[in-house]
Amino acid sequence: MSRLPGCPPVLQEPKTKASRRAITIDPATVAALRRHRQRQEHERARAGEGRHNRDLVVGTTTGGFADASALRARLRRVAAAAGVPPIRIHDLRHTHATILLRQRHSVKEVAQRLGHADAAMVLRRYAHVLPDQQEAVARTIGRVLFGGEGP
Repeated sequence: MSRLPGCPPVLQEPKTKASRRAITIDPATVAALRRHRQRQEHERARAGEGRHNRDLVVGTTTGGFADASALRARLRRVAAAAGVPPIRIHDLRHTHATILLRQRHSVKEVAQRLGHADAAMVLRRYAHVLPDQQEAVARTIGRVLFGGEGP
């Protein structure tokens, strides 16, 4: 979706071929999305003639495009209720990638999931979350070369 000042939002194709992709999600997320869709269908049915027939995961109660400032405000309220610092919407993507890297998923897997054409982009953007892995790498090299923790 793109939105120019003073104009209604417009759906458009993603920027790159890699942006349009299927990703695997776990059963709990599938169940949560199904419950969300049921709530959306109920809200849209109540909207009657004023509803939109767009298939949006995030939208208004009538199925229209959600207002970005309202989404940001909602995210701030949810973060406050959860007792965590406020974050931006895009930070959710960053958190997703960081969790995967911290759980030792490969840079290539994370790049594919995020839609990056190559792993180098992930390394450039998320290298700061990997420094604790350097100690493990050093121990591995020490064991291989010297049969222990190193000289």
